[in-house]
Amino acid sequence: SLFIFNSEAGCSILRDTIPVELGHHEDEGEHSGHDETHKDVVLQYEFMCKKPKALKNVTVNLFEHFGNLTELDLVYLGPNTQKQVKLSTTQTRVNLTR
Repeated sequence: SLFIFNSEAGCSILRDTIPVELGHHEDEGEHSGHDETHKDVVLQYEFMCKKPKALKNVTVNLFEHFGNLTELDLVYLGPNTQKQVKLSTTQTRVNLTR
């Protein structure tokens, strides 16, 4: 339920990794005038799709499950394209076509 691909592609998970915490970062808030602490965590999932040419989009539901998550950098490597997209609580769907 964390990642929902369009059903026509027939995707299923092959492998996921244990989260790797990269540490805390202290950043001074540009607009708020106070320091903010960020934690970087790397997750890696691998999916296999029965019909990869039918793969059009994915909805990322991580924000619903992890309340402190506010921003996500998604990297997609597909058969004919690769993308990097920044997701947020208001932008959770990614178009995976060229």
